[in-house]
Amino acid sequence: MEIKTIVNRLVEKYQTKDPFVLASCLNISTNLWPLHENIQGLYQNFKRNKFIFINDNLLYEQQKIVLAHEIGHAVLHKGLNVCFLEANTFFIKNKFETEANRFAVELLITDEMIYRFEGYTVEQIATAMEIDVNMLKLKL
Repeated sequence: MEIKTIVNRLVEKYQTKDPFVLASCLNISTNLWPLHENIQGLYQNFKRNKFIFINDNLLYEQQKIVLAHEIGHAVLHKGLNVCFLEANTFFIKNKFETEANRFAVELLITDEMIYRFEGYTVEQIATAMEIDVNMLKLKL
């Protein structure tokens, strides 16, 4: 199923695009945690319990983006342990990271938000919306 369709179904079912509310609706425990400065967030599935840890040094808007990304892992990659994959297989995690980024973009950026900037460059839209240009490119 297409990621945009999955996001739209979740938004319709739970009537929210707020990642903090959505995580709660999906029974995902969300925790601000003093993670290493190079780690923005991580998702863990342990004995059917889902946990997301977000670096407590991030600003609120950054936390929302990271949480949306990690929810993407929880929804799209159920039971997958990326740490296990990296340590025990030759499977490259980039596919999973890209899918989680696409999930976050679809959750946080609506088509209507993009339409408001018709005629603008991608860089101009990203600046106006205060989002990373690479995230916006995933939406477009």
